[in-house]
Amino acid sequence: DESDQAMAAYRTATRLFRGSHVPLLCMGIEHLRTNTLSSARQFLQQAQLICPTDPLTYHEMGVVAYKSRDYEGAAVYFHKALKLTSGEAMEAWEPTFINLAHTYRKRGMFEEAVKFYEKALTVAPKSPMIYTSLGFTHHLRGNLDL
Repeated sequence: DESDQAMAAYRTATRLFRGSHVPLLCMGIEHLRTNTLSSARQFLQQAQLICPTDPLTYHEMGVVAYKSRDYEGAAVYFHKALKLTSGEAMEAWEPTFINLAHTYRKRGMFEEAVKFYEKALTVAPKSPMIYTSLGFTHHLRGNLDL
């Protein structure tokens, strides 16, 4: 199984690169991919302890919170991830903008959701998923005359 192979490689990397948060981050992402949320959370928290300035750890913790239906907690993590990016290479953070918008939509905060979908469009102006999510949010608001 490729997941087992990936985890074995990450465990080896953890032994070879002591003090690096990256193998722990990768193990957390792999557990997230297999929907093992408690294990994902543990590895991501360990990665955050080692490197509290890596925005990707906060993004992934936001995904764990979102999948756990903790939308408010997810928004906190996504905001922290965006804050840590310092405005650099924002196109790489398109998923964070989208996920943040989803958290607001799930909480019924449609204006905030629209704001973050529109920010996502500034970095990925041709994304059909963003347009679909934006349209759905306008529909939920009852704004059908766009």
